[in-house]
Amino acid sequence: MSLMSRGERMLMYSLNKQQQVHNRLKRQTLLRTSSWLTGHSREQGGPSHSTPKKAANMHINSFLNVSAVSSIPDLASEALNQKQTTIAVDNQPSAVVSSSSNNDAAQVNDTPSHTVQNEVNSELTFITHADGESGCDAVVSARPSAADEGEDTEVSTGTVRLPQATDGVIRNEQRKRQRLSTAQRAEVAIAKTRHRMQKYTVKTGCNSACKRKCSTVIAEDQRKKINAEFWNMSHLQRRTFILHNTKRQLTTRHTSGTDSRRKYTYHYFLNGTNGAEAVCKTFFMTTLGFKKGSDKALQNALKSCSLDSITPTADRRGKAPSKSAIDKGLIRAHVESFHPAVSHYRREHAPERRYLPSDVTIKTMHDDFIRKNKIKCSYDVYRTVVKEMKISFTKLGNEECEKCTEFQLHNPLHTQELLDENRESCDQCSNWNEHIKRAKQARDEYRKDTEVTDAKSVFSADLEKVIMLPRMEMFKSVLFTRRIIAFNESFVPTGKTQKLKPFAVIWHEATAGRKREDIVSTFYAFFLQHRDTDHIVIWLDNCAAQNKNWCLFTFLVWLVNSDIVNVRIIEFKYLEAGHTFMSADSFHSQVERSMKQCDKVYDFGDFEACVNNANSGKADVKSMLYSDFYDWRDESSTYKLTRMTPRPYVADMVWLKAERGQNSIEYKTSFDQQTVFKCNFLNARAAKQGVSKAVARSSARGIPQEKKDDILLKLTRLMPSNRMAFWKDLPVSAVSDLVTDGHE
Repeated sequence: MSLMSRGERMLMYSLNKQQQVHNRLKRQTLLRTSSWLTGHSREQGGPSHSTPKKAANMHINSFLNVSAVSSIPDLASEALNQKQTTIAVDNQPSAVVSSSSNNDAAQVNDTPSHTVQNEVNSELTFITHADGESGCDAVVSARPSAADEGEDTEVSTGTVRLPQATDGVIRNEQRKRQRLSTAQRAEVAIAKTRHRMQKYTVKTGCNSACKRKCSTVIAEDQRKKINAEFWNMSHLQRRTFILHNTKRQLTTRHTSGTDSRRKYTYHYFLNGTNGAEAVCKTFFMTTLGFKKGSDKALQNALKSCSLDSITPTADRRGKAPSKSAIDKGLIRAHVESFHPAVSHYRREHAPERRYLPSDVTIKTMHDDFIRKNKIKCSYDVYRTVVKEMKISFTKLGNEECEKCTEFQLHNPLHTQELLDENRESCDQCSNWNEHIKRAKQARDEYRKDTEVTDAKSVFSADLEKVIMLPRMEMFKSVLFTRRIIAFNESFVPTGKTQKLKPFAVIWHEATAGRKREDIVSTFYAFFLQHRDTDHIVIWLDNCAAQNKNWCLFTFLVWLVNSDIVNVRIIEFKYLEAGHTFMSADSFHSQVERSMKQCDKVYDFGDFEACVNNANSGKADVKSMLYSDFYDWRDESSTYKLTRMTPRPYVADMVWLKAERGQNSIEYKTSFDQQTVFKCNFLNARAAKQGVSKAVARSSARGIPQEKKDDILLKLTRLMPSNRMAFWKDLPVSAVSDLVTDGHE
């Protein structure tokens, strides 16, 4: 028994509990074959019986002895695994099975085959279908053996469907939970809404004998409008509607004495063309889609509140506190022990969201929580708490668009087909329609740039998501230790026609942070790498902190007019937020794959080697020193910007260009826009004297002392001795921890 799974034990229990029912059903089945069994037995020289019924009963009894095999644990397990068990009764010794109520396992006794042979000279086949949700169906058939079956033999075969076991009796605990996509959830919601609206359509109202003549004061079209609006409301809104359109007061006149059971007098109102009109109860309920005489919804809404209440009581179903509730504070504390980090990539759009590195999985976290706390906590509960904490896991190239998700969930009846037909929709639908148009325009422009010739060089640039060092996911102590963050700003050529290699600029948090001047320094390193290129186009995402700010635009104006590079034109193009997959994301996936192949990434040197090995080793890597970072400044003039018409907003820009010989930039707010706006944004000093080159930094950023001590104490013992130098030489300073600080 201990070797059986829970589903197998419950199956055996169900079969034993229903044995009498099964035997009766099997007896009825085999009675259909009694004529053949009796005749066949006589042809073989078997004992004759006075009546066919007696012969059939003997055959059935011997069959039931064999059928008890379904309660044997080993054979029940085999039936579950193989889905079919065949027991052939022939001239060889066979097993007659008997079960005992005192023992879990059935006993098998060897019995000479003639005991069964004289009764049934046939092959009995049992086919058992096991279903982990609804129970089991057993199909029992009796047929003659192959040796005795001839062309002229007529066989009567009976089939019995055993009763379904109760719900939940047989359950596969390893069954994966069905997960629906956002689109599938929207389709389910639409189907439910349509089904509800079809069920609760306007019913026939009161007849002509009604004293209030309701059908004359409320037109049929108005009834349909009220019904449609009523069922588009939420459950609480529908109850509020009933409360506000029903006047309830204590009865003032009794016709059956003082002991009348009637406590309240009701008046019902619906909005007509002239305002609220009094109607009868039948007309009121049928307009809302309920049947005549059915006022359960009405009574439930009214009895939940007092006479002076203006809002009904919220539905409390499913709100009772669970007796086995888990303290979510324990789960939150455990999640925090993995040190989720603020992501540079989403800092502007989702400042409260934090990320865990790719070497941490929620399954690993849940298993560790169970092991440490020794309490029962389902995977779904743990995952829900992680979601409530707004913590995500880095999945490269797998970003979902928030606006598209909000559109799919805001109203199930508002679909894309509705917008394509130019029918009326809400503001959110209109905003999403504009959003998806911008996304398609940007994607079409991106595809065009992937087919460019040598006239210009086209790249996409992006900062890789959270990378934590050291990376040794096989050691759990690594996951619970505060590690340093490594950065990878990649400039990757688009398309396959360009004979260019990706250029990766890497550094770690002890060298510099991820402020806008730090990202601008990586752009400077990239342009130095391609200083002889005449025309460069860079595709970027909409992260304002790194890619759309006046500090970066000031740098472009300085660079394109300097003698350091020969570039003549620099173009920046931006993909629509939520639809930003580009060649840089593909390169980041290759870096991630290279790190997994490396197995253990002990220090920054190992990380640099992994980046070098990405893209089949065809990549240029620049490991930044602190002297490669500059304190670039924002030289824009707020005074000028506020007085420009139209006023330039970086959030609206999708294309901009800086050209040699000009101290301004040109920009568009749409890719199909014909007019190009010119923006002279530099302040008076920069416009007159020119933008000056930034000053290089003289020292590294460093990390907190306690963070370094934590790494040296817990992790260096798991590393080879030749990796110790990097960690011991890390500079320290009184700076914030980038893992938790989203402003640096």
